[in-house]
Amino acid sequence: MIPPKHASKRMKKTYPEIIYRTSAPLPWIAISPCLVGFPTRYDGRDKRIALPGLDMFNLILFCPEQSAGLGTPREPIRLVSSADGTTHVAGVNSEHDFTSRFSVPCRRMAEFLHKHEVLCFILKARSPSCGVISPLFTSGGIDPVGASPGIWADMILKEFPDIPVFTEDTLPPEYLQQKAASL
Repeated sequence: MIPPKHASKRMKKTYPEIIYRTSAPLPWIAISPCLVGFPTRYDGRDKRIALPGLDMFNLILFCPEQSAGLGTPREPIRLVSSADGTTHVAGVNSEHDFTSRFSVPCRRMAEFLHKHEVLCFILKARSPSCGVISPLFTSGGIDPVGASPGIWADMILKEFPDIPVFTEDTLPPEYLQQKAASL
């Protein structure tokens, strides 16, 4: 990931959250780090996409799975619907429930974001943490039984109802450039 063109040489790094702060008073974009080239996915890879105009904003890169201490590489996780109707984040193979590990880092990041002018969120589609619409399974199930927002996406949608939330599949190609041009 190349920091924004006009970013100061000072970059605040609070692993696993990375904040690129510009010298200009620009809006913030909160984005999944795998989408800008950081190898934070369960398999140690990234899902880099082209994001023209991204370098004109302050960036907050947040991976809930990294912040929950799951590491990379790690066991894949998925959303699981329990008998009582609640949704959990569980290991695909171990079926270990990781849900509680997400609470503190996600809450801490939401509190940070409430203090900043966030233009939009750009999240990894179909992720059990970031996906706006992610597959939902039953415990031990092989095929999805429905869909649900990932644990971080769900918090964002509830806490920031007036801020656009995109995935790499739904972000209009010209959105960032148009917003940058209007600054």
